[in-house]
Amino acid sequence: MKKIFTCLASAIICVNIHNLFAQVNVQDSLALVDLYNSTGGPNWANQDNWLAGPVSTWYGILVTEGRVIAIGYRE
Repeated sequence: MKKIFTCLASAIICVNIHNLFAQVNVQDSLALVDLYNSTGGPNWANQDNWLAGPVSTWYGILVTEGRVIAIGYRE
């Protein structure tokens, strides 16, 4: 049981590290910056991490395999 838990914990940590440092397609990130700037991003009710961290951490953005696949995403 301990071995299964250790493997599972390691997999979760690896996925989280990958998501934290994942690179996003340049065109995707530029399109999101344009969206933010053209729709009053500074006035949005929730703009957590927008323009300040990795795109995968921006509120409402879902990134998979380096591509933005959803906007307005909520877990």
